[in-house]
Amino acid sequence: MKLHISNSGDIGKRCGWFLTFFLSLAVLLFIAMPGTVLAANIVVNSTVDLQPPVSADGYCTLREAIYNANTTSDTTGGDCAGGTGDDTITFDFSVPGTIDLGTYGALSINDSAGRLTTIDGESLGRVVITGGTNSQVFAVSGVVTLRNLIIQDSAKQPGISSNGTLTIENSTLSGNSGANGGGISNRGTIDIINSTLSGNQAVNGGGEFTTMVARLRSLTAHYPAT
Repeated sequence: MKLHISNSGDIGKRCGWFLTFFLSLAVLLFIAMPGTVLAANIVVNSTVDLQPPVSADGYCTLREAIYNANTTSDTTGGDCAGGTGDDTITFDFSVPGTIDLGTYGALSINDSAGRLTTIDGESLGRVVITGGTNSQVFAVSGVVTLRNLIIQDSAKQPGISSNGTLTIENSTLSGNSGANGGGISNRGTIDIINSTLSGNQAVNGGGEFTTMVARLRSLTAHYPAT
């Protein structure tokens, strides 16, 4: 009778191969599962705002990035990463940048499938989004987080109107004006965290914000003198 003794190195190699195989199989099965959605990081590299956006010019604008997040696809000819699910939009600015929406109007965030869209300036003061005293800044009807942003100088409508689920974190809304609510008009659910509303004015409702359902955590609101 012959006794075969396996080399310990061979056993280790076989175990490593089987482990790699099963891990790869698990990843493939996870991706193939119905309802599995992977998140994308969409990086804005331009402060320009155009409507309609110019596709395939090498520049990813905030409006283009939001289009991709809304549609979970690439509508930009490769300028921005395609939206895939719970998407985060960030900014590749070497210096603080201002995006002026005064010519083409509000940015509409409206992923109706309930996926989360986050717009993150990464540090307060780095990204300013302005209505140019001629336009609203954001119209929200999905699940949205706005973080580390300065939102200012909307006109005719509040800086942000929302009938979705909105979180505002470490941000400032100032100098906005609207008919119903100056800084924010909320008809959905809103959570405001460590943020400042200042110098916003409205014809009707609260100058800083009007809301139906709100959770306020560390909110500073400065009401203009009347």
